[in-house]
Amino acid sequence: MEQLKLKPKIAIESVTGCAGCQLEIYFQEYLMEILENFELVSAPMIKGKNEYAVADIIFIEGTIVNEEDMERVKAMREKCKILVAIGECACHGCMPTMNYSQNKKNIDVIKSSYENPSMLKDKLKNIDPVPIDKIVKVDYYIKGCPMDKKEFENFVKDFLLGKKIQQFNQPLCYYCNLRENECILEKGGKCLGPVTDGNCSVMCPSYGIGCTGCRGFIEDSNLNAFNIKMKYSGFSEEDIQNNLHKYAVLQYEEYFKIQNPNPMQEKTTIEEKPKIEEKKEELPAPEENKNSFWKRIFEKRKNEAKLHLKKEKQEIKTDSKKKVKKTTVKKPKIASKSKTSTHKKEKSKKKPTKGKQLNIFEAIRLRFSKKKK
Repeated sequence: MEQLKLKPKIAIESVTGCAGCQLEIYFQEYLMEILENFELVSAPMIKGKNEYAVADIIFIEGTIVNEEDMERVKAMREKCKILVAIGECACHGCMPTMNYSQNKKNIDVIKSSYENPSMLKDKLKNIDPVPIDKIVKVDYYIKGCPMDKKEFENFVKDFLLGKKIQQFNQPLCYYCNLRENECILEKGGKCLGPVTDGNCSVMCPSYGIGCTGCRGFIEDSNLNAFNIKMKYSGFSEEDIQNNLHKYAVLQYEEYFKIQNPNPMQEKTTIEEKPKIEEKKEELPAPEENKNSFWKRIFEKRKNEAKLHLKKEKQEIKTDSKKKVKKTTVKKPKIASKSKTSTHKKEKSKKKPTKGKQLNIFEAIRLRFSKKKK
């Protein structure tokens, strides 16, 4: 009994969620070794009795979507010394917040249909879905969808050894470089690595799959620059926004407002840009695909190369003309200086040939004349 009292007490709780992160704990390879060092006071998924007054650590998964979840989380915060949010639903809201933000009108209609009956009105008191840290203080986060088993294991080890539990804030690209993975963005693929918290196993990029942002955004992520980069890579605005809103839509909206304090410049839509172009014709087109952008550069380079070739041809022609002129000018000068000498040389050359030819013919005639006689 004395040993049990010395063991730290832990509880594994959940609010609205899929229970996937709890299963990551229960499917741990070293689960029994971990539980030997703790007293598990509450785990509704695997235990029947879950009553406790105080716990040293409470792990909570899920998103707060109604008043019942809110009251439960507040009560758990009072009962524990350390509260750890596990999984992306608890850390950033994940799927419930994404569905709610994209389908607010439809959800309002559904709410009205459920709130009308008197029996359900008191029971279903839905609120806008929010992560746990919007309601109570969260001490540590184990992010991911689902959370990383190794990160949970490292957290438990550090706690038992009395080490300071570190929360890293490095982008996924940092860990990809450590593993010497090929950059998916450079290949033209879709990856949220530059803006995503990367303290994970880097499983997706290691197998050639782009990061989907399942751990939320880093604190100093430049979302404006990332949007421009993805547009130039050929992705549509709708596709980019769907990916950025997939796991941490509330965090994205919060960071985007901080980086764009002016509401007029918050979103440069496609409809606003053509108006600016009508006033100033020199501005480039608002929606330039990657292909059209590189085509213009290629055409410029092509024209420059053509001009360069023309210049080279003209230079070659001028050089050849100069050489021809030099050769034609030299000949008459030589002839004009010594006309007599050249005539004399020609005569001297021709005389011996003519003499030889005449002597031969004379000799033949003499022979024939002698024979006839």
